Amino acid sequence: MKIKTLAVATVTAVLILGISISLIIHYGFNFNDNKQVVQTSAHATDAFMLKANYYEYDTQGQLSSHMFSPKVTHQQYMNTTQYENPEVTIYSNKSITWIITADHGKSIHGVKKVLVWGHVKFVQPELTGREPTTTTITTSSATLYPQKSFAETKQRVTITRPNAKITGKGLTADFKTGIFKLLSESRGSYAPPKN
Repeated sequence: MKIKTLAVATVTAVLILGISISLIIHYGFNFNDNKQVVQTSAHATDAFMLKANYYEYDTQGQLSSHMFSPKVTHQQYMNTTQYENPEVTIYSNKSITWIITADHGKSIHGVKKVLVWGHVKFVQPELTGREPTTTTITTSSATLYPQKSFAETKQRVTITRPNAKITGKGLTADFKTGIFKLLSESRGSYAPPKN
């Protein structure tokens, strides 16, 4: 009888031990019962900045671009950065400055390529001491390459200058050379100044 009781106790102990090990393996060890474990997604914001400025210089040490945003958020996934109301100033070697603004911006893998959308505006300010020459380009979205001083869009574009208005679809803009190309459906109007 003692052997039978001992055998039943042994089998019961082995079963309890086996079930316990299975539960531990299945549910894992939890040594921090009083601490809450926080898991973050790669898509979650991992950093933010307010009133952020980013300056980029060329190989000669000259300022080539400056980006400002009132609020910047960063996600680990693909090193993605979101910008609220970004303002990008691109300087060329010909002392021609362009200021690009938008409602939103996003860059992936650093700032080599910046997507902007929502009321995108490129403005070449009037040069001091000359006749008004302000050039404004508007579109719904564009891709900026600040390091290359280049921008492009496939969207509708309107270019306005004093006494002139040009519309088209798609644009490439090389700020270094000052060459801007409308890609298709270009139309323009010019009204000579009144003397």
